[in-house]
Amino acid sequence: MSYIPKVVLPPTPSAADLLRTYKLPALRRFAQNFLLDPRATSKFVACAGNIENKLVVEVGPGPGGITRQLFEHGAARVAAIEKDIRLFPALQTLSNAVDSRLRLYLGDILDFNIESVLPDDITTQHGSWESDESSSCSPIHLLGNLPFNIAIPLLIRWLKQVSTRSGPFSFGYRIPITICMQEAVAGRIVSD
Repeated sequence: MSYIPKVVLPPTPSAADLLRTYKLPALRRFAQNFLLDPRATSKFVACAGNIENKLVVEVGPGPGGITRQLFEHGAARVAAIEKDIRLFPALQTLSNAVDSRLRLYLGDILDFNIESVLPDDITTQHGSWESDESSSCSPIHLLGNLPFNIAIPLLIRWLKQVSTRSGPFSFGYRIPITICMQEAVAGRIVSD
C-alpha cells in the first residue's frame, strides 16, 4: 500500500457551534444522536482496530465527528453514506480538508448498494474466505454509530450477506464491522 500522509484537520467545532452554524437540530424521524466528543469518537474508532490504508464505509456520519477520527487513525479513504442531506455542508467542509478522500453518498443504508461505492482496485482483487488473516487483510471496513431504528435491520442484513457471501462480502474478504448502538438495542439483540 502507498503511504498516506497524516492529515491536519481544522479544529473540531463544539456541538453547539456545529448545530448553530449549519442549523442542524437532530431530527426524531432519523433517530439522530450525534457523537461529537473527540475523546469518545477516538475510542470508538480505536475499537475498530487497524484501519490504516483502508477504505472505511461509514454508515450515518452525521456532521462528521467519527469521520474526523477515521482520518486521524489513518484511513486511506472514507465512503460516508448519509440519509440527511442537511448534514452535507459540514461533511463537504471535511472532504475539502482531506483532499477529497471522503466521498459522500446520499441514501438510506437499508436500501443502499455498498458495492457501488467500492473502487475497482478493491472489487477486482478477491480475498480468501478460508484464510485466517482474511479480516486483517481486508481493504474494507464497515463502521457506524447506528440510530436505534436501523441497528437491528442493518445488522440482520449484513449477517445474511455474510452467510450468502453477497453484497460487499462477495469479494472474498472477511470485512470487519464496527458498530455503536444504544444499550437498549444491544440488550434486545442478546435477550432470549
